[in-house]
Amino acid sequence: MEDNILKIKDRLLGDVLDNFFICENCHIVDTDSRRTESGFKCPSCAEIDDRGMSYFSSQVTSLINLIQEFYHTHQEVLTDEGESHVPFWAGNIKLPVVIFFTTLRELLLNNLIDELLKAKNIDGDICERLLSDSPTHKQRLDKLFRTLTGETWNCFKMYR
Repeated sequence: MEDNILKIKDRLLGDVLDNFFICENCHIVDTDSRRTESGFKCPSCAEIDDRGMSYFSSQVTSLINLIQEFYHTHQEVLTDEGESHVPFWAGNIKLPVVIFFTTLRELLLNNLIDELLKAKNIDGDICERLLSDSPTHKQRLDKLFRTLTGETWNCFKMYR
């Protein structure tokens, strides 16, 4: 099996994310596919879960699949003579991939913030106020995330 996601063409990357499930009672996330079975007893909270829920929304998996599809799309244009050729920029510029990726980044941050707000049992009116006070991705990353976690977002810190 290919381990470089840029080279995977024979299956949808979004399907990989469909292997993560969440307990609607204790909100633990794992890869136990039995969670999709009716009457599954969560090993973490011992509650019966009547419906297995995928952790990632269909929006996330759809964006991942679109990124993959457009990354591997072969771009050709027709010349004035009607012949097709690959322009010099076709292999280098993948604008849809960049747009889908930034959309995915915002969607995942918003999902994370929603989860943090739920975990802290913050009242709905206060949640709306916090979100409206930080309407942009940068503000939510720099201000709201720090407010909710006490941590600064630094993705490079993880790789040192």
